[in-house]
Amino acid sequence: MKTLSSLLMAFVLLMSLPSHAASSKNEKALDDFSESKKNSLALNLGLFSAVGELGISYSRNQSDKFEFEAGVGIGLSGVQLSLMQKLTLGSAKHRFVTGLGLALGLWDGGTTLWLNYDVLGYQLRTSPTKGNVSFFLLATVGLSVGLAGNYPLYDIFPGDSCGDKCYDNDDENASSPSAGLLVPNFRLGIGVAF
Repeated sequence: MKTLSSLLMAFVLLMSLPSHAASSKNEKALDDFSESKKNSLALNLGLFSAVGELGISYSRNQSDKFEFEAGVGIGLSGVQLSLMQKLTLGSAKHRFVTGLGLALGLWDGGTTLWLNYDVLGYQLRTSPTKGNVSFFLLATVGLSVGLAGNYPLYDIFPGDSCGDKCYDNDDENASSPSAGLLVPNFRLGIGVAF
């Protein structure tokens, strides 16, 4: 019985060697791809994120650890224009992502300036396809801090204090100062690196 289990273990070990070699080869190809492909485009869904609740972002790798992102989207504070410097650590396939940047919310009652901090993020990339592109998933959580301007008041939750003065009740001037406002943010993205 001991001999049978030893043979079975040896067989499993031998069968795993080619797949490990192939996995290492795929990881090397992804590393080479990541170094040569510096651009990415992503569709983002979020809550109080740098690009609002729905947006697109373009990123350019500056090195293997730094990338710069520009984005546009729509959120509760109107159209969002965003710039963010990101730090990425890890392998080409699995990356820790953090970033700091500014976003400007433009709505018909004013503007809002936000400082966005993606505290904790994770990016998973696929191996390059035959078309020499790679796909990725991104998830981040962080904080957004109002720096200046106003944001529109919406009657989102029952019992909100804006009452008849809510922006969505035809009062176009219903707003509140954003300076000092601290809100958590969350973002999910799906994209392509090329």
